Amino acid sequence: MLTFFDSLFIIILGFLLLGYLMRLFFPLIMRWWTNRLFNRMNMKEKTPSKKKKGKVEITSPPPKNSKKSLIDEIGEYTDYEDID
Repeated sequence: MLTFFDSLFIIILGFLLLGYLMRLFFPLIMRWWTNRLFNRMNMKEKTPSKKKKGKVEITSPPPKNSKKSLIDEIGEYTDYEDID
């Protein structure tokens, strides 16, 4: 059975090993990830759109059906006595 100090030593050694491995492999992982990201962005630019050429499509947001509140119709209150 492991003693307390043996367990503590193994835990500390594990953290040191993990830190060393992260320092070693993190730049490689980040380089792979950024290359993959840039390749995906370039593929999106190169792929032609699926829409037919010459066809014009106008898209607009749907009209809002909300009624104006009383405050919007009246406007903002201005107290002229406080203006200097």
